[in-house]
Amino acid sequence: MPQGHFNIINPGLEINQIQVALPVKNTENGIVRGSALVNDNNVWRRGNRSTDADQGTTGTPGKVIWWALQDQTSPDAIKAGKVSALPCTWPMMIETDQYNAHASYSIGQFVSVSDTGVVGPTQPNATACGIIQAVPYQRWVNDRLIADNTRRGTLVYVIRFNTVYIPNLETGVPSSSSSSSVMS
Repeated sequence: MPQGHFNIINPGLEINQIQVALPVKNTENGIVRGSALVNDNNVWRRGNRSTDADQGTTGTPGKVIWWALQDQTSPDAIKAGKVSALPCTWPMMIETDQYNAHASYSIGQFVSVSDTGVVGPTQPNATACGIIQAVPYQRWVNDRLIADNTRRGTLVYVIRFNTVYIPNLETGVPSSSSSSSVMS
């Protein structure tokens, strides 16, 4: 059974005031808790960096990334016919296991939508949706199902970041011709 981990570290505010519940696109089958979603004509689908509209390009902001609060196969999502999610535009510190595990990360690095439904390092001129606060680390997750479908928990790797929405982020170093000097 697919599962994801998502934990809101801060702010602990009334998230029911900012969460949005939408149906899942009928072609989608992999949304888990913590997936990076985009609103695609009032239905959720997982975001993907290969879609310029999701990630953004020079002069064109990417879509707002939303964090799934439940697996699309969870009983409450099935019963409601919707999945709830929180926007990256609301400042939060979160942790999730839904990240590109093959990439390298450092504290202070920007992340954006990466592979389908996960975050990864921001590409030049893409829209950032987070700033790394802790590189991938292992933690105990109490609600993880194991092979016999009992909730005994397990260790998972997660990444922690603050949410942001910064369109068209330039991630390169300025050229020497564009730097300015201070006259004394």
